[in-house]
This record gives sequence, C-alpha cells and structure tokens, in this order.
Amino acid sequence: MPANLETIACDLGVGKNMAKSMRAWGRVSGVLGDGGEITRLGRRLFVDHDPFLERPESIAFLHWQIAGNVERASAAAWAFNRITYDRFTTDDAIDKFVQHLSSAAGVAYSKGTVRGDVEAVIRMHTRDASGLNEDIGDRFFAQLGLLTEGGHGRRGRHRRTWENNRAHVTERVVEHALLSSLAKRRAESSTLSSLYLNRNALTSPGVVFGLTSDGFYGSVERICRRRQAPLSLSAMPGGDSMLVACGEWGEICRNGLTADVDDRFFERNM
Repeated sequence: MPANLETIACDLGVGKNMAKSMRAWGRVSGVLGDGGEITRLGRRLFVDHDPFLERPESIAFLHWQIAGNVERASAAAWAFNRITYDRFTTDDAIDKFVQHLSSAAGVAYSKGTVRGDVEAVIRMHTRDASGLNEDIGDRFFAQLGLLTEGGHGRRGRHRRTWENNRAHVTERVVEHALLSSLAKRRAESSTLSSLYLNRNALTSPGVVFGLTSDGFYGSVERICRRRQAPLSLSAMPGGDSMLVACGEWGEICRNGLTADVDDRFFERNM
C-alpha cells in the first residue's frame, strides 16, 4: 500500500479520510510499515494465513497487536489495560485518559484533543445496541464482545464484559500474547498475576482479552500442559505462579524479539 493518501484513495475507491484511517490502523497493527509498505507480518496474515479475515482468531490477533502497542496505539492500549471496571461512560474514559496522558507527558492535554481517539476505540469495539445496523463497518472488533452499550441502549454508557471463554480468543492467540508480553518486557519469566491485569504500564493479555481470572488461568494451564509447550508454570509463595518461556523461547523473550514471536505464530497455525 503506498504512503500517498491520494493514491490509496484512488486505488481502493475510498475517500481521503478513510484512506488516512486505513493507513494509520495498518501501521499501528504492524501490517504496514511507516512508508506504507506491507510488512512481513502483513504478508503472513493477509497472503499466507487468512486473506479475507475469515478465521475468528485473526480478529483477536489484530486486537492484541493494536491494544498491546503502547507506543503507537496509546488510546486503545490504555482503554483495554486500564478500564477494568464493569461500567463506565465515554466522558469518564476521556477524563481519565487525559489525566493519564498529562501525568505521563508532564504537559496538559485538553479533552477535545483526545476525544476522537477514545470515541473511535470504544465505537469499533461496541455492538450497535439499537440493532438497526447489522453492517460491521467501523465496529470491526465488536464481534469479540469486549464492550457493550449499557443503560438500556443509551449512548455514551458502556459495560466492559468478562468471560471465561471467547470463541475468537483461541489458546494459540493467548499463547502468542503471553510470549509477546514477555518479549516486550525483555524477560523470560513473569508472574501470572501481572500477565492477567496491568502492572507498571505493561500490556497484559488477560485484561486485554476480557477474560475472567478463572478463564485466563485455565487457558494458561492448558497451554503449559501441551507436549513441547513453549511455556511452563511454577508455583510461588503466596498463591501466585511464575510463567517461564522454555528453551529457545527464553532467548527470544530475553532479547525482546517480538517480530520472531509474531512470525512463529503463523508457522504454528498454517
């Protein structure tokens, strides 16, 4: 995909605003490079693995790529790592995101500056409560069921949903997210609790995918019980467990080779 917006708009038959949005989200998800070129990850996903995004796990994979990208998708990463309470309003989310940005950057942000980003993240993950619009459209990630509109369909009120199992979030997606999390930490091990809920501004698969603690811990245990599993669990004092990357995965995670983690996800799923 070219970097020039006019070329994108003409080639794909869309408006410039849509072309700009497609290019931005392509970069954030890692399927496009900064110059607009398709990356190795993009080719693996759209050429080799799932050209038409027909596999449910591909949607969950893209959600993790975006919500786990703290550097380039701050609104999405913040929303799915920091909003852990069941009910919230759009205005509350905007207020807290402004506070987060202002505290982290040491400068004052206005609500108007970030409103569009927060509203876009919430909208793309929330089903149309009215039932009038069946087209996925700009609610692409709504099929994951992570957010719903609350207050009897009243706009601006939302619920963060938690489930033991999600059809789109397969154990292979969870396994990839766990290894990716370790690689982002440049560590071969981490406590399981910190991989379930956000700790120290790091992304955590459990909360990003909206899994209950039982659902998350159960999924991790099943992953670690598989033959030649890339991860193992060891008990710790106090009831927590340590998740450890095994063998060559330990080296990959210690060196922060997230690209290798992404690449091997497709090798194991093709």
